[in-house]
Amino acid sequence: GTDPVAYELIRDDEAEMVGVAVGEQEKQWGLSWRAEVRLYRGYRGVILAVRGWNDTDSTRKVQWWSNTAQPAGGDTEFVYPEEPLVAHIEGEGDGTSWPIFKGVDLSRHRNYDQMVGTFHHPSTADWFGIYHHQRQWGLLHLADPGRLPGKKLWSFGYSGATADWTLSMTRDGGTSCEIQSGVPPLQGERLELHPGDDYAFVEIWQPVERREELDDEHRRSFLSVADQIGGIPDAHRTVPSVDEQVPGHFWRRILDAWRRSDEATLERMEAALGDGETGWPPFGYRDLDHALEWAESRRPGCRLWTFLRGVHACALETWDEAEARLRDIAGCDEEIPGWRAGGSPRCIARGLLGRILLNVRDNREEALPLLMAAAKELRDGSLLEEVDALLRDSGETEKRRELLRFWPEGDVRRKEVEASIEIDGGDPRLGLEILMTTTWERHHCRHRRSVLWRQARSLLDQPTEPVPAGLMEDPHVVPG
Repeated sequence: GTDPVAYELIRDDEAEMVGVAVGEQEKQWGLSWRAEVRLYRGYRGVILAVRGWNDTDSTRKVQWWSNTAQPAGGDTEFVYPEEPLVAHIEGEGDGTSWPIFKGVDLSRHRNYDQMVGTFHHPSTADWFGIYHHQRQWGLLHLADPGRLPGKKLWSFGYSGATADWTLSMTRDGGTSCEIQSGVPPLQGERLELHPGDDYAFVEIWQPVERREELDDEHRRSFLSVADQIGGIPDAHRTVPSVDEQVPGHFWRRILDAWRRSDEATLERMEAALGDGETGWPPFGYRDLDHALEWAESRRPGCRLWTFLRGVHACALETWDEAEARLRDIAGCDEEIPGWRAGGSPRCIARGLLGRILLNVRDNREEALPLLMAAAKELRDGSLLEEVDALLRDSGETEKRRELLRFWPEGDVRRKEVEASIEIDGGDPRLGLEILMTTTWERHHCRHRRSVLWRQARSLLDQPTEPVPAGLMEDPHVVPG
């Protein structure tokens, strides 16, 4: 799901600008960000000013991509500068520049017989765009390439096996493509923000009615737009005003109570700890570890504080503290009352402790029983899949079959594991039958069924190409 974020309305009467700012200090890494969506009188484009900054004590790695969904028909033309390409699907470019890649003119969407994604790299142009000839409208993107260099396009294809993969993603059941801007210029890269650093940029999305508006002699530049509206200031370095409903507010109140030594507020807030609305303690909030330590010491009768300190210590990667508290909770003879947020504290503690023992302590023998117990109680597909992989590595086929009994029926991974068990257990024909008779959901950039199909066919001395389209996985970058 997507958490709501704080917002505020903004205006600058002198610049004749109105807009809305959204942003937050995000819960996972503690980074702050603000995006101002602005409209200026006399200019028909949308201007987005973005700033992100690092008020934590650690260096963080970040990236930003603005993704604009567009119709994708045979009339769609991608209008990009003639610069070197790096392909998203096929790997590195072959030394050519836009628009020709492997002999195909990528400027015309009707030429796409498979999914295609490209990055312009390196890029020094301040623009890119798209135009839909039948609709007679398009979009122009402008930005300072020194601050926002990334230029990407993506399509599932106009024809070919994956061309209709966007039908379920659009409101009217139409096909779509994406044009994107970003920083750093490639999605595999990250920008480092050291403590105290910030990064700001401005981008412009301007509608166009005539194709000529994207040609060199008619196209606007970033600087010309900035000059027209009297300059484009960066976004402010402040998080928008906080709404009481924004997730994380509960934890800010805990911090405030700690700073005031307000034990009465702490006691009143305990009733909300397990209601599922507060979320997990975020490790991006400075001093929250001290506030949780204080809560645990002041409210020793509430074991939930010990549990939450262990969870928070995992996020901070203070493993000794995390292990000590999680062992305490995992070894409880009785469940801890007051927790209603899905999964008991004892079960969750066992799962987290198992991961510490496996991934940090390299103690698989002690970790596996804890992880299995947690997986069976939580019936969480991701944890079940993780445990199944451990059992598969050690060849424990019967324990894998036992684990299937706890797998949610609606989780598509259950059938994949069924097939894997048969293939690994010596019955590749049955595994192949499961793969070929199951109605699969579509998956992009995930190829487990394809790998299993090829594995089973290889064991049966049958051809391993082409992979059937009925497995509903995209046909590219299938690992061996």
